[in-house]
Amino acid sequence: MNKEKGLFTELLVITVIPLMILAITVTVLCNERFTKTIYGQVEKELKDIAVSVLDTYDMAYPGNYTMVEDEKTIRVYKGKNEITGDNTFIDSLKEDTGIDITIYYYNTRILTTLYNDGKRLVGTYCSSVVENDVLEKKKSNFYKSVYLGEEEYFAYYQPVFNADNECVGIVFTGKPVAKIKKEINMNLIPLVTVIIIFILIIVILCLRYTNRILKYIKSLKNFMGQIANGNLSTELNAEILKRNDEIGTMGRSAVEMQNSLRVYVEQDVLTKINNRRYGEKMLSKILRESQKNGVKFTVAIGDIDYFKKVNDTYGHECGDMVLKKVAFVLRKNMQSNGFVARWGGEEFLLVFYDCDLEKSVEILKNISEEINNMNMFYDGKEVSITMTFGVTQGDSSKKEHIIIKEADDRLYVGKKTGRNRIIDRNV
Repeated sequence: MNKEKGLFTELLVITVIPLMILAITVTVLCNERFTKTIYGQVEKELKDIAVSVLDTYDMAYPGNYTMVEDEKTIRVYKGKNEITGDNTFIDSLKEDTGIDITIYYYNTRILTTLYNDGKRLVGTYCSSVVENDVLEKKKSNFYKSVYLGEEEYFAYYQPVFNADNECVGIVFTGKPVAKIKKEINMNLIPLVTVIIIFILIIVILCLRYTNRILKYIKSLKNFMGQIANGNLSTELNAEILKRNDEIGTMGRSAVEMQNSLRVYVEQDVLTKINNRRYGEKMLSKILRESQKNGVKFTVAIGDIDYFKKVNDTYGHECGDMVLKKVAFVLRKNMQSNGFVARWGGEEFLLVFYDCDLEKSVEILKNISEEINNMNMFYDGKEVSITMTFGVTQGDSSKKEHIIIKEADDRLYVGKKTGRNRIIDRNV
């Protein structure tokens, strides 16, 4: 009996405690990364709404913001249209998005979705900090903590300009902090719960399978440690995955978590294709294979033509739609030929595996034709796009960045010589 107690204590010391530390480390790292990502998404969402509000008013009411004041009232106009008191648009936007919106004329609220004691906070003022940071410095700002009454908000403030570049107001968009923190906590609870369950299972099984458990726990510990250190390509001991007991379940769950983290780290959130990190990693792997086995490969950089014009004309939501549809076409055509990754903005990296330059160009021609013929509609208007590609034959004697630069230089030539073309040689 004493021997069993000693073994149990030893198992706790050499396995469970390190696993608890590892679990806490992974939880903290996941919490920090997840929180950072959520905050970034909140900032982007608030910014997009603020810009959308400005764009909508600019399109609906051309002209500058002006104020007419008499003894009893203050009226604010956009062009020839009075906007004071008409909260219909921002109310509907809040109903759709859950985001509070305020429009200031200089430092005074003229339109808002915020209430106090059942009354809109019209006629009240922004804080001196916001007035200094946004109105006077003419710069947008994102605040992680702004108190409006007793409610704490994530807040984004976008300056409003007239045609003469005079800053005449601010657009505020905000989301309650408590709601975001609740979302973060709800996402962390399953992770913490799973980790606790894993530890309890290990403690129970250790009494009967001490030696085996120690062996497998060591493998699991190393696997989780690799993931915590950023090595998402590490492999778990196959013996663990073959088991049909709790240890096998723990191993498979760990692999599922690894796969989830890999998607999170290596997948572009918007287009659901590979991101730049994955593209760089896979290109390095293909280059090593080419150096070892002589496998041919080609590298292309593609860029959506006049993408900024699409955003400026139709808005960022339309731009996002274009990116998603283009990514779908690229991924479909690259499935059996290599891989595609979003390289940045409207640029995409395409790597053709076991493929020469001539075949790659043919595939790119098919891609270009399909993109040219895509029927895309946004807000009842047809949106047509084209793409320009620069492509080069891979050379195993060159570094990755040199090969990419060759493709990028050819893309640049394509852009300068008319766009909607494929450049496969130096000009």
